Amino acid sequence: MMTSALPFLTVSRCARHLDISTRTVYKMIKSGALPAELFGSYVIDWPNAWACEQGPTPRDALYPRYMSDLLSRQGLAAKTHRSLRTVDRWLAEGLPTRNVRDSVRLNALDAADWLAGRYGCEVSLRKLRAHAVETCVDLTQAT
Repeated sequence: MMTSALPFLTVSRCARHLDISTRTVYKMIKSGALPAELFGSYVIDWPNAWACEQGPTPRDALYPRYMSDLLSRQGLAAKTHRSLRTVDRWLAEGLPTRNVRDSVRLNALDAADWLAGRYGCEVSLRKLRAHAVETCVDLTQAT
C-alpha cells in the first residue's frame, strides 16, 4: 500500500523519468520489480521508482533534486556537447550514476555538480541544470 506524501507517477511519467520504455515499466510491474497500485491505471510511488535506480535513496530534503528525469550516457554527451568516449571516461573517473536495469543513468544535477567540482567552468553545465529544472517543474505542474 502506498502512503507517500509525494505525488504519484503514471507509467508513462515513470518511463520518462527512468529513461526506459513504457513497455519495460509494465514488465517491471508485472514481474514485481516495481511495486505499483492499480487505480484505473497503474500509479507508482516515488520511493519505489527510486528503488529501481540502484542508487542511494534520496533524503527528504533532496526529493526535488531526484524527481528530474535521468539521462543516459548518450543524453549526457548531447547535453554537454562532448563525445560518448568522454562521458565513458568521466564514468571511469567516478561520475555518480543511478543505474536502471543494468543501464547507466545519470541525474543531471549530480552530473553538473561533479563536473563543476572536477573541471570548473571547462564544461558547460547550463543545459544539465536546465534539464533537471524543466523535468522537475513538469512533474509539479502535473499534480
